[in-house]
Amino acid sequence: MEREYVEDMMDVLPEKNRRNIRRVMDKYGDNMWWRSDDQIEIAKYQVFEDILMVPFGLYHESIEKLLGRPVYNIEMRSSNIENLRNEARDAIELHENGLMETLKRSKAYEQIVDRKIAKILLDFDDEMQRKQEMSDYSEMK
Repeated sequence: MEREYVEDMMDVLPEKNRRNIRRVMDKYGDNMWWRSDDQIEIAKYQVFEDILMVPFGLYHESIEKLLGRPVYNIEMRSSNIENLRNEARDAIELHENGLMETLKRSKAYEQIVDRKIAKILLDFDDEMQRKQEMSDYSEMK
């Protein structure tokens, strides 16, 4: 089922969703990347689609492989997706030029990843704190 995820899901989805999925499929012609065994290939396309064409778990593993670092669910939310897409563009270029594996072995890359993860978590914490403050304020009214 995994590789035929979209095709299998077509039977249970509302017509509007099926039309949207067919539109995405038609856009790629013979390139059925959602059926690929190559996680890099899946991530290269899925990250730029608003419609999930593969199971979420497969997409999550694929984007982590593309970027060469852990990716948190909060990064994949629509409010953060542009940051992920920008990083993916850079990673795709590195992969296509054969530089990603060399980069991942460097100490500098580890430090960059550590800083990026720390920033993601701090930003998420700030967002949650703002939401809590707004909730507290609403309850006081």
